[in-house]
Amino acid sequence: MKEEKKKILEMLKEGKVSVDEAERLLSALESSKEEDLPEGEQRPRTRLHIQVFEGDMEEPKVNVCLPFKLIKWGLRFIPKEHSDLSINEKQISYDELVEILDSAEIGELVEVFDNEKKTRVVIRAT
Repeated sequence: MKEEKKKILEMLKEGKVSVDEAERLLSALESSKEEDLPEGEQRPRTRLHIQVFEGDMEEPKVNVCLPFKLIKWGLRFIPKEHSDLSINEKQISYDELVEILDSAEIGELVEVFDNEKKTRVVIRAT
């Protein structure tokens, strides 16, 4: 598996594949790895994707891919006095946020539409 990833990254470096193609190849490689898991077991998600689409665009205008480990690492730097988030007047602690990230299932987590501007935001875990 590690050799296949290196080969894909080499192809990307050499310009033989685009970033999107490399991402698809890496995702396909991960999917094939999932097929080797025992029944009922799911591979851990590794990345959080945030995509913004405008109008009828099929390709995202914005495409951000963050490793879950990086997100969790970055959360450690939030000062204690600011570690509780407030969403709709409900408090979410750092520990709850990490728990949400840990329990996120692979697939689409959130999809938000703005009909006025015809904008769609998709957040998914892979």
